[in-house]
Amino acid sequence: GNMAQLCVYPDKQYDRSIDYLMKAMAINRAENRKTSIEHNLRNLSDAYRLKKQYPEAIRYAEEAMQLST
Repeated sequence: GNMAQLCVYPDKQYDRSIDYLMKAMAINRAENRKTSIEHNLRNLSDAYRLKKQYPEAIRYAEEAMQLST
């Protein structure tokens, strides 16, 4: 779930990281891994924040918060 963050964030390849996170989230949704989905969403929020795409960052952060409650 967090491999995209660990491997790509240091290189500032945020689009690539987002791609990996989306793929990971699709797998986690298929397996109904709620905790992993929440981590994917938080990492997506962070990637979009780093890209300064704040509306997307907020959207993924809010979705992650909904899963955590």
